Amino acid sequence: ISPCVDLIDPFVVVTLPPPMLSKNTMPVSANIVEVDLVAENGVVHAIDQVITNSYLRFDAMEAMDFAGGYGILLELIEITGLLDFMSDSGPFTLYAPSDTVFQSYGQEVIDSLKADPERTRTILLNHVVPGLIIPCCIEGRNEFESAAGFQLVLDNFNPSNPSDYTVNEIGTVSAATDLLTSNAKINTIT
Repeated sequence: ISPCVDLIDPFVVVTLPPPMLSKNTMPVSANIVEVDLVAENGVVHAIDQVITNSYLRFDAMEAMDFAGGYGILLELIEITGLLDFMSDSGPFTLYAPSDTVFQSYGQEVIDSLKADPERTRTILLNHVVPGLIIPCCIEGRNEFESAAGFQLVLDNFNPSNPSDYTVNEIGTVSAATDLLTSNAKINTIT
């Protein structure tokens, strides 16, 4: 066994020493407990946990913190008093702007959001829909009400990639959608 990155899933990494396997959705790396078990069609390395493509071990706040790129959103959630809501309640779908999105509006806008917690709380709740919205299970144009009572329209589905759609004409980041957590489904928006 040697250090490597999986060619099919570049987020799976094998490191030495000690022999471990990690993936960005695994909170703790797996120990490789047996190596080089020869099979008819390849070689097997046994690990001590299940590799998962979800953040089910985390609540929404923990998942965004672990995934990285949501620092501004996490700070705004704390400032607006939504920490308990995002950590405990659920299920809900969160359309999460990344740090890149916030930064594209400039520091002045970020500072104004931090300075007015009540207004920002309403804005953030407009990014939350009670229940889990699974885009691959709905077709065409769909309307949902946000936690703040605002209408959200899901539309423009890409049939070859169900994670590629718009919310009120704002695109989703298909590589960062459908992050399933213990209490939410997080979809990054552009």
